[in-house]
Amino acid sequence: MGQPTYIGSALRTGSDTLTDSVDGGWVVVSQATTVTSDAGGNITSGTITVPANSQIIDIIAEKLVNWTVGGGTANALNIRVGSASNSATYFPTTNMAATVVSSGTLTSANVLARSNVASNVAIYCSVDPDGNIATTQAQIQFTVLYAQR
Repeated sequence: MGQPTYIGSALRTGSDTLTDSVDGGWVVVSQATTVTSDAGGNITSGTITVPANSQIIDIIAEKLVNWTVGGGTANALNIRVGSASNSATYFPTTNMAATVVSSGTLTSANVLARSNVASNVAIYCSVDPDGNIATTQAQIQFTVLYAQR
């Protein structure tokens, strides 16, 4: 695999030479992190940094490894995405216990927060079971799709 390439400005496309006056648009990019639940029921998080002047298009949570509570006490496998590990700024608290893929049911506050990420921001993707998990820990992959404007 080659060396990574970094571009210092927003990527745009369109058919008009060096302008987007006809049909230009922003390129959508993604970042992902995988978070494993904690046997003791503690919150665990992974972070993704979204660059300034971005619009978050979507956040997708996918359960890669299903959990088995076994003799544990957990009933809910809550996830959320926000500006801190216990925050749901960008993705509402969602129970993934019986769900494989989710984009969340957004609130108007989630939509507003996603519309303009004004500065570089660390986004916390969190898994927060409501009790301990005795047998198999869940793994949730969070993918954030965004356009830098």
